[in-house]
Amino acid sequence: MSDEALYLQAAEEIKSGKMDPAIAAKAFAKGEGEENKTRAVYMELRVQQLKMEVASQRPMQIALNTREGVRTLTVTVFKSLGYALFVFLIFYTLIRAFFRL
Repeated sequence: MSDEALYLQAAEEIKSGKMDPAIAAKAFAKGEGEENKTRAVYMELRVQQLKMEVASQRPMQIALNTREGVRTLTVTVFKSLGYALFVFLIFYTLIRAFFRL
């Protein structure tokens, strides 16, 4: 996502009044109550937050867009299910032996 798109999103939030309350409060404090300065600070803080959100989603997107990434994810899921099944079978065997079923 480009910087322009992120700034546009922040501007739309300001225009619609649907701003992130925590960021709006911080922007108000940094903008010293001046409306235009507060809007500018909000945009900078919000774009920074959106960039971090995009960056945190990127590794998963890259993993899912590559054959090796999909294979690694699949192996991880099956290993987890395998371990769960193994533990279940051990408990099942112990319970069955204990109650002599």
